[in-house]
Amino acid sequence: MKSNCCFAALKTEHRVELYHGSDDGYELVVPFLVCSKCGEIQLTIVADEDSRKLLSIGGVK
Repeated sequence: MKSNCCFAALKTEHRVELYHGSDDGYELVVPFLVCSKCGEIQLTIVADEDSRKLLSIGGVK
């Protein structure tokens, strides 16, 4: 999979999500797809076949 910005390879980085809406003291760490060339976060959903089936049932394709 290539990035939208530089068309370079994407890598997965786990980062702290600052806006997860929780009032507890725990950090939410989530995986992000990041461009390996410039470091821009790519807002791309990557789903396996089972997840795609569930998303299509919910109206999202």
